[in-house]
Amino acid sequence: MKYLAAIPLIISTCCFGVSEIDPVDKSNKKYADYACDKMGADCKKFTKACEPPNSSMPNTCIALTYFKLEVAKELCGIEKYVECYVSNNEYLARWMHELNLPNVGNPKRAVAFEKCANVGIYDVKSSELKKFEVEVLKVFQKIREPIDIKSPSYQKQKDFYLCFEKHLK
Repeated sequence: MKYLAAIPLIISTCCFGVSEIDPVDKSNKKYADYACDKMGADCKKFTKACEPPNSSMPNTCIALTYFKLEVAKELCGIEKYVECYVSNNEYLARWMHELNLPNVGNPKRAVAFEKCANVGIYDVKSSELKKFEVEVLKVFQKIREPIDIKSPSYQKQKDFYLCFEKHLK
């Protein structure tokens, strides 16, 4: 559960330079198609950002992008959701590159994960969105090193980043 916040970033950026699509990603094709139907013309730009070499799981990436956009609408409203979405992604990337990766092996990192795991958790209001996320995340039970996903959640990355930063000091 402690790595749940990093899943979208892992899907979209950790695998930079990959040339093949992970076979388990095929199980999320119908969710990617649904997401694209809902996103309309914006789907093209997200599809491009989610394709190899940027990601080995493009269907999962597209589906989770849609999920994050819809949650941003819940959190920030229709007029500010893009700003909210971008800010959340920026803090997620900052956390990964400034706080998480540079501190691998640092005992304070484990403490930060423990103390901050539930910080910034937003309980998604839409039952349809919750169900969508649960179905998409099932792919992580099929990968080489399965990730146990216990419940649908969305983490406000700025809150998580600030907590993690505090516990690393």
